[in-house]
Amino acid sequence: KAAVVRLADASLLAQIAAQDSDETVRAAAEETLQNVALASNPDAARAALQVLSGEAALITIARTATLEEIAVEALERILKPHALGLVVKKGSHEAVRKAALERLDDTTELGDLARKLEEKDLAMSALGRLEAILGPGTPSAPAAEIFTLLAERARNKAVSRRARLLVQGGEAEPAGATQPPSDRARQIRLCEEM
Repeated sequence: KAAVVRLADASLLAQIAAQDSDETVRAAAEETLQNVALASNPDAARAALQVLSGEAALITIARTATLEEIAVEALERILKPHALGLVVKKGSHEAVRKAALERLDDTTELGDLARKLEEKDLAMSALGRLEAILGPGTPSAPAAEIFTLLAERARNKAVSRRARLLVQGGEAEPAGATQPPSDRARQIRLCEEM
């Protein structure tokens, strides 16, 4: 097991991970492969990534790889919406986070992201994707339920405001949100009298 941790040859590590009779040695080989994929040597990282197939390893690499191109390659192999959501929430490369968000089409995961993300750009993008999937105009019952939840509980205020607007079925600001017109001439006259 100790020798496996010191290996850097991806093909040898892959062979050990697949064929060794000792489970702890196989696990150490997989962990070492993942660590090589997270490192800053692009050739070794790419070779390690090519032999890794476990979803947990791919998520970790997409979220925390030192090299953005390795993170992108790992992201391309992730299929499940929840896994893509994890990359959006906790990825270390902004481009990878945005790419993961672009691939999401699961309304539950998009709603969760729009509600929980604090970064305005990503949270609003998640809400935008949700709007595009659910359709424009007066929201259906499930869409209204999602938008109501976002209006009440979104961490980002811009998402909350936009969701409130969507629940009301409009694109413009709600009627109560506009300021009444002021009588500017009267205000000036009062100031001059003082």
